[in-house]
Amino acid sequence: MVLAVKQTKIAKLAVLGGVALALGGCVGADEYAQYTPVDQQYLDLASRAGDQLERISSKSLGGTRFNTAFGGMPNSGSARYNGHATVIVDRVRDGAIQAGDFLAISTGDVHVEFSGDTTVTGNFSNFIGAGPTGAAIVYNGALVLSNGRVGENRPNDFIADVDMRLDAPGTNESYEIHTSVLGDFVGTPIYGVVALSDVSTTAVVDDVVVRDAAFIVAGEAN
Repeated sequence: MVLAVKQTKIAKLAVLGGVALALGGCVGADEYAQYTPVDQQYLDLASRAGDQLERISSKSLGGTRFNTAFGGMPNSGSARYNGHATVIVDRVRDGAIQAGDFLAISTGDVHVEFSGDTTVTGNFSNFIGAGPTGAAIVYNGALVLSNGRVGENRPNDFIADVDMRLDAPGTNESYEIHTSVLGDFVGTPIYGVVALSDVSTTAVVDDVVVRDAAFIVAGEAN
């Protein structure tokens, strides 16, 4: 099973649509006022995450060359890329995002050391997602990138381990992802980073159930 929103298909409208479905409503001027302050924070966060993905995508060279030129990759120094992580879990298990599925978004950053053996780390916390009742809640936990390095297959890519656990306050609801991710540096000079999960990524829900999942991490240079 493959999620309907997957790989480079993740875009602003898809994120907003997924959030609206997760909240059991529609995104629009007439609908917006019905949401709680946390719901609205969730929708605003989704909008900013979608806008960032659009900006990063627009940094392609000639419309076809998305990644940083090999010669544009530094071999010293460091950089921090501020951005968002979006996590989708197909809780309903039908291959599409709809009401009842899990979609959470957070802010954070990816830090890269380009010198020597290189390192890539990242932390995204304060996830906001749809809770058991459909209303948005702030989850405890984080998505962490660790053991990363630059140049896994090409000079302009990176690999990192991904560990995530999110818990809904006051409930037994939890989501876990433990995998690795291959990402890319974007633009020449480097504008940002983006890492997309493999379509075979799964999530552990409430410690026992394995479900289909997808996530995207994106950041722009300071």
